[in-house]
Amino acid sequence: MNPDTQLQETPLIRNGAFDSQNVAFWSATENCYIAYFRTWSKGEFAGFRTISRSTSTHFTDWTPAVPMTFGELVLNLSTGAAGGVFVEIQDTDGKPIPGYTRADALEQAGDEVERIVSWKSGTSVASLAGREIRLHFTLKDTDLYALQFRP
Repeated sequence: MNPDTQLQETPLIRNGAFDSQNVAFWSATENCYIAYFRTWSKGEFAGFRTISRSTSTHFTDWTPAVPMTFGELVLNLSTGAAGGVFVEIQDTDGKPIPGYTRADALEQAGDEVERIVSWKSGTSVASLAGREIRLHFTLKDTDLYALQFRP
């Protein structure tokens, strides 16, 4: 092991796929390192791709990967004057989840980096924690740059 380039012999993250589509950073709010990375609902690249979260106090020992908890869905978007986006949340079979259907979705429009998505019942998606879900977007004259689930 070269101490100038390698932290330890074994991988830091042992579950999931840690690659260029993932991120690890220091969170001053939580006072620890946080990593978000891909995992699969059935393990070993099988089932639905999910996003998992792991934490570490010193970047070499990480907690086991756990599916993310959900509080709110936040979008970075830009719409034209007549544009907008509706977000429907579906189960793994593609069936709309009551309370999060297209009919329940409120149109999101404007140019914002942190637009909190809302439905007729409000903005919280916490009731979906632990469930496998799919997001279905209906876009009209909209650029959708990024999305994030916040606890």
